[in-house]
Amino acid sequence: MAIKTASDLMVPLEEISKLPSGASLAEAVGLMEAVQCSMGLRCSRRHVVLVTGDTDAVVGWLGMRDVLTSLDPRYHTRKGLEQIRAPGIHPDEIRTLVESFGASLSPLEGICEKAARVRVDDLMHRPGGDDTIEADASLDEVVIPLVNGGHRLLIVQRDGRTVGVLSLEDVFEAVSEAIQRCEV
Repeated sequence: MAIKTASDLMVPLEEISKLPSGASLAEAVGLMEAVQCSMGLRCSRRHVVLVTGDTDAVVGWLGMRDVLTSLDPRYHTRKGLEQIRAPGIHPDEIRTLVESFGASLSPLEGICEKAARVRVDDLMHRPGGDDTIEADASLDEVVIPLVNGGHRLLIVQRDGRTVGVLSLEDVFEAVSEAIQRCEV
């Protein structure tokens, strides 16, 4: 099959785990860890869950990075943390930054209480212009936001409605399969 559009590569909405707005972090992590496999569907560990609103429309998503940053609110507010996002940061700089948090930094401290208290609404990404793509977008249009925009996931839409999810891994898998078919 020739890959022509985002819809050729996406995982359809029906195959992605969803949970309602207001669900707990613990519920989200449970869904992320569940292996999704049933008759006729791709088997995969999708470490992402879609969040639905009152009308079952997709209002956001939650991924692994969101779970990890939820462990300590200081990850969002501490001056200097923006440097950690920069590629090539030296381990000594990270160590100095962590030490500046003080001895009280322990992301796993109170993890059970956090998992029950924190709501997906507080952590989720809300689809916007740069992380959504039309179902008929070409492979070139798909690759650019994944590579240059730093996205690991794109929400695929048709006529303003979410129809699927396209991850960096999905695109890589398709490219990898195409390369493996080459006679070199």
